[in-house]
Amino acid sequence: MIDTESAMSESLRIFVVETEPRIRKIVDRNLKLDGFEVFFAEDDSPGLEQAAGCAADLVLLDCQSGRLNCIELLRKIREDKNLREIPVFVLTEQGDDDLIRRAFAAGADDYICKPFPPRQLANTIRRKLEGLLTRKIHR
Repeated sequence: MIDTESAMSESLRIFVVETEPRIRKIVDRNLKLDGFEVFFAEDDSPGLEQAAGCAADLVLLDCQSGRLNCIELLRKIREDKNLREIPVFVLTEQGDDDLIRRAFAAGADDYICKPFPPRQLANTIRRKLEGLLTRKIHR
């Protein structure tokens, strides 16, 4: 049985695919303040290799940019034997229900809507991960 308390207290490694430099800076600063280790890719081209290389515990995947095909990257993550078990949360615009449906169909575990309060991002991630771990325990 997984101990959600100890799993959530460890320093989690978060791999973020985010195209906007301003958002990367905000995410980096706030997640590090809350004890997370943060790794970035600016687009999806090196995403799989970098996610595997940093031994990510969670992937945050920006689904806003026209350059980034987050649904395709999400499918590749789910097909990769080294990455398929890593939780993936997509970052979406509020109200983009079609994208959220497609992300879940491709294997997303959850989503976080932009804009998000920067200081609440870590709490949102912890809460969603805790819920995800709890659901996996009770299956």
